Amino acid sequence: MDYASALETARRTSARRRSTAWACVPEEVLGLKLSPITPATFDLLHGTGNAFVCGLPPVVADVRNFILYHSPGFDPDAPTPRFWPRFRLALRISAALCPPCTPPHRRAAVQASRFLRAVEQIRAILTETWADSLPGNDADDTGPTLAAGLHAQLADLFGREYHHWPGVRPFRHTALAQLFQLARCIDRHHLGRDAIYFDRAEAAILTDYLRTANAHHPAPSPSPISSP
Repeated sequence: MDYASALETARRTSARRRSTAWACVPEEVLGLKLSPITPATFDLLHGTGNAFVCGLPPVVADVRNFILYHSPGFDPDAPTPRFWPRFRLALRISAALCPPCTPPHRRAAVQASRFLRAVEQIRAILTETWADSLPGNDADDTGPTLAAGLHAQLADLFGREYHHWPGVRPFRHTALAQLFQLARCIDRHHLGRDAIYFDRAEAAILTDYLRTANAHHPAPSPSPISSP
């Protein structure tokens, strides 16, 4: 494996992903254009026990709610809209999971196939959203876990660092992928100029390289101690 080429490809891919987050390119699930995950929609997902953010096996309701919360016509500040707007969104989601023209004898198979595809696409969105989140601190001297949600921690961080919010949208409705990048900028500012920007894709390639190198060059066995 050419690790230098793999590393360069990973860097280009990460750079493109970060630019895409700031270009506000819509997400897509089953052909439906969706808004990105924000603190407001993450709160809805986590607060309703959605499997995609709670580490549980997803069911159809989790897919439907994820699509609903991120549909352009959905307002996370008013999550219980009037009947007709919600009815239209429900029809749109149902049609994506199983087109109305599907023959009755094929509906179960089509729904199962599209459900699995939706799960794969939603998980890919989550992976990209959290790709630039701050790495965990595994040091022995770390303090207790902060008893506050993700929304509160980010709001506290930016409230202390910015006199004026730099985003176009209000903080609550700014894409998490953008907020994580801002948090990285703040983190590096405090760590100093020599701090290395941690990238999960690069770290995985380097880990694989070191594992392979160590496998080809095992540590020498200690020489037996001769008895007098």
